[in-house]
Amino acid sequence: MLKDGLYVLVAEAEERTPWITEFWQGVDACRDTCPAFAFCGGAHAANRYFEHAGRFDGTRTRYCTTAKIALLEGVTRHVRSHAH
Repeated sequence: MLKDGLYVLVAEAEERTPWITEFWQGVDACRDTCPAFAFCGGAHAANRYFEHAGRFDGTRTRYCTTAKIALLEGVTRHVRSHAH
């Protein structure tokens, strides 16, 4: 920012940060395959990277499974079992 300015950074963003495109491909894959996507939004980049061998385009992670999907399923079961 101090050296190149915002215009240059935006213009060269894909070249400078190729992992972002890969990350959004993973988010799109989650959107297409996961029924809990509307709740979690497609995981976090760090979880994807470390749980998918340095890749950002993987889908389900352990964090997603335990902190998002399990929570959503538990709340849904609870609501259904207590509905009148």
